[in-house]
Amino acid sequence: MNTNKFIKNLSEEELNSLKENFKYKDQEYKENNQLFLLKNITNTKDTIDLTKLQINKLLQEDDINIDLLCIYTKKYNYLCEELDILNSYKTIFNIN
Repeated sequence: MNTNKFIKNLSEEELNSLKENFKYKDQEYKENNQLFLLKNITNTKDTIDLTKLQINKLLQEDDINIDLLCIYTKKYNYLCEELDILNSYKTIFNIN
């Protein structure tokens, strides 16, 4: 996954604006938002893992349900894109 895909699509001005806005927030606000972001990243990763398991389970069946496989694959792709964006924000705000 490319964690900086979102960042690359931002102009330098937009990126600096995001950083500046965050820089002037109080510490409690920063900590709450950082915690929320990290929880979202963890939840998204967990959901990706579950979706992978569902896809693998479907692929092991004798009679593969193609419609269901497509649904899970779309869900997986969407979650990966969401994770890229969340990781990009993590990079922008220097959260470890």
